[in-house]
This record gives sequence, structure tokens and C-alpha cells, in this order.
Amino acid sequence: MGYKVAVVGVGMSQIGRMLKRPLGALAVDASLQAIADAGLTVQDIDGLAGPEEGRDPGIASAPFMWMVEGLGVERLNWWTHSNSISVSIGSAINAIANNLCNYALVWVA
Repeated sequence: MGYKVAVVGVGMSQIGRMLKRPLGALAVDASLQAIADAGLTVQDIDGLAGPEEGRDPGIASAPFMWMVEGLGVERLNWWTHSNSISVSIGSAINAIANNLCNYALVWVA
């Protein structure tokens, strides 16, 4: 049986030293760009994969709950935590292929 899963949106935040915005806000910016690039809205996202914890949430990291609140995600059917982007991507592919969610957002910060 063939499963069809695709990356449909990509986003990127500002990059630089001494930026005026904290890392968590930059992660939200990039995620919103990826969602828009995919032709989706935040309400379409029902799966999330990203890091669980980090130091100074929102300031020096963009952990899971920071992103849920920062994006305003209201409904999650699936989520996972990993500090490895490749594990997060693989987990999201598996979740979509197995109908655990329709659209998964994966981020790293």
C-alpha cells in the first residue's frame, strides 16, 4: 500500500546576530510563513513535532508549549517531542501516513 505524504510549505525567520526579536518569536514567524506557503491556516494544523524543552522558553528556545500558545493552535490530534529535526520530520511523516493527523508542522529553533 502506498502512502502519500508531502512537504507543502517552508518558512524562514530573520537570521542574524543581535536581532531585536527573541528566538521563540522568530520560530513563530517562520512557522506562520510555512503555513501560509502551504496555503493553510493555523486552524488546519492538527499535528506538531518539535523540541520539548529548552532554556529560557520563548527567549532562547521555542519549546513545544511555547509554539502551541504562540501560534494559537486550538486542536491537536497528534504531537511529539524530539530535539532531533530528522526524528521530528520522520515522526510527522509517519503520523500523516497513518491518518493520525492531516497537517503536521515541524520546527527547529
